[in-house]
Amino acid sequence: MHKDIKKSKEILIRVEVKEYKEHEYLDVRTMMLNDQDEWRYTKKGVTIGLDQVDELVEAIQEVMKAQK
Repeated sequence: MHKDIKKSKEILIRVEVKEYKEHEYLDVRTMMLNDQDEWRYTKKGVTIGLDQVDELVEAIQEVMKAQK
């Protein structure tokens, strides 16, 4: 399962859980639309262990709260 966040007409951010060497990770990656109208992953993004997701969410919430 994945969730896409549309950034622009040709760019989206894909959030999904992936597995690598029997470990699951949260992958947040930028995708771009190519000339054949196919979405392709870019190198831009971040991958973290599922055990760090709560800490990431908390950090995002703190930063957003400070902006208000």
